[in-house]
Amino acid sequence: MRAIVGLNAFSQDGCMTNQSGATKGARTAARIREVAFAALREDGWRATTMRGIADRAGVSPGTIYLSMPSKDHLLLALYDETVIRIEQRAIEAIAGVRPFAARLGIALDIALDEIAPFHRVATEALGQAITADSPVSPFGEASRASRERMVGLFATLVEGSDLLADRQLRRALPELLWGLFMAGMLAWTTDRSRDQRRTQALLQQAVPMIDRAIRITAVPLLRAQVRDLLALTAALKELPDDDA
Repeated sequence: MRAIVGLNAFSQDGCMTNQSGATKGARTAARIREVAFAALREDGWRATTMRGIADRAGVSPGTIYLSMPSKDHLLLALYDETVIRIEQRAIEAIAGVRPFAARLGIALDIALDEIAPFHRVATEALGQAITADSPVSPFGEASRASRERMVGLFATLVEGSDLLADRQLRRALPELLWGLFMAGMLAWTTDRSRDQRRTQALLQQAVPMIDRAIRITAVPLLRAQVRDLLALTAALKELPDDDA
């Protein structure tokens, strides 16, 4: 019995030690992300270095590379965390709001607010991000989870709203809205106006236009044209990346 008690006590201590180690590792990783994102906000994409992040975080460069092997991973981590915050804030903010235009406007305002501190980063990293085979492309495999999260948010905007639309368009709408959102983000990235006010004004004007355009598709006379466009969009998505 004593041997069993002793073994149990040892196992519990070992478990606690492992949990403590895991907790310490999680705290270190969180600290590195916090410092890295602060460096991006303050110094921009080009001036931020992995060694500089290590110095600011008070850890060795080797520790940095364990959690973020490269600046590409840092950019993806920033994208992922920003998308999570956008989703969380938007879902909370649209609770009880039924008009689709209002729901969409709220979500876009939150998105602009979340990405605002990183405009310089987006501008400097744009050339790298839009390259077809770039590991940090928002259209690439590495960013699939964040892309699907945003598409899911747009699905929530549609499903809980008063929107009337063609049935097939309604099903395709979340992904189409994500595509429009990415076009807006490209405009935001290249916007040199103060606090990107041109993009803000553009989105404010676009939201009611999008709302009206979608609602028009509920008219039976337009159903065939709408579905032709959806079929074309689906066909374009199925095209291979190359001729192989």
